[in-house]
Amino acid sequence: MEDRSSNEGSVLSSGEAGGTELLFQQIADSAPVLIWLSDEEGMCTWFNRPWLEFRGRAMEQELGVGWCEGVHPEDLERCLATYRSHFRRREPFQMEYRIRCHDGSFCWVLDRGQPRFGERGSFLGFIGSCTDITYSKRAEEALRESEKLAVVGRLAASIAHEINNPLEAVMNLLYIAAYSADEVTRVSLDAAQQELMRISQITAQTLQFRRQKSLPEPVRVRSLLQSVMGLYKGRFAQTGVDVVCEEIGDPVLVCYAGEIRQLMANFIGNALDAMPEGGGLRIRVRPATDWRDDSAGLRLTVADSGCGMNVETRRHVYDPFFTTKENTGTGLGLWVSAGIAEKHHGSISVRSSERPGASGTVFSVIFPERGASA
Repeated sequence: MEDRSSNEGSVLSSGEAGGTELLFQQIADSAPVLIWLSDEEGMCTWFNRPWLEFRGRAMEQELGVGWCEGVHPEDLERCLATYRSHFRRREPFQMEYRIRCHDGSFCWVLDRGQPRFGERGSFLGFIGSCTDITYSKRAEEALRESEKLAVVGRLAASIAHEINNPLEAVMNLLYIAAYSADEVTRVSLDAAQQELMRISQITAQTLQFRRQKSLPEPVRVRSLLQSVMGLYKGRFAQTGVDVVCEEIGDPVLVCYAGEIRQLMANFIGNALDAMPEGGGLRIRVRPATDWRDDSAGLRLTVADSGCGMNVETRRHVYDPFFTTKENTGTGLGLWVSAGIAEKHHGSISVRSSERPGASGTVFSVIFPERGASA
């Protein structure tokens, strides 16, 4: 009976010469690809050494359908269906799937299978080779996400531009209407005008984010923070959040002003989302020493008393499109903020707690004195 439990066992049909079989095995073990063989019943009968090293498993564990234990659960059904259908038709196939590697992670492989036939045309099974394509798959995913972000940016700017024009017209009409209105109506019109002014500031802010200056320039951080705080004035009052803003000195940062404004807005907006029933928000801007090289810089800290984040959320908080806000969040804010901090040579950190009575989150960014580079 054929012994399939060892590299020294028969890997080809019994009708083929032993010398040819040994030569094939030696060549296959030296190949830079993962090679497998199956018999006429579809059971895998042999794997080359690179496959076993890639998987981190012994030959005995992979034989038959043992290799299927490593296929990602989301890919297994599709993988087996492709294999079985082509096996029945005895046709070549090509497919991509994820399989567990020796370090426990899942890697993408491109698997190509080819039917084998004997000298008289008898079907002997399949021979296949797998190539690790994990890097190219990640590159493709990064490109797709980059394209999505570019579309989101253009869409946001277009919407802001389209809103801006009719908004100005409505504000002018309210201003004219206030002249002929009685006192009670004038109070309501003034309130409406203030809310429209806030919307106008938001659209202008969005356009500023898109229309970035080509070179960084010195900007007073206090003025940036005050402009962002103005955007959230209505939400502060509506949610009953107690805001403490502490500005030590009047530091200047060489930066892309729109991007720093966006980073501040992302931190503050997330803090408010974490405190729908009210709470405390503390914002601090102060000089600091960059821990990486002891150079002078400044620290921006935004701390809230909201619900906090668990360990798993903190692990993915800077991933694009990761969000805990279900349909109300895009999952882009903190990912963009991390990119802005990196662009300005800054270091971003987060601390959070879900402990009852002491919950909350603290985001902190240290910007070096040199700020952004052109």
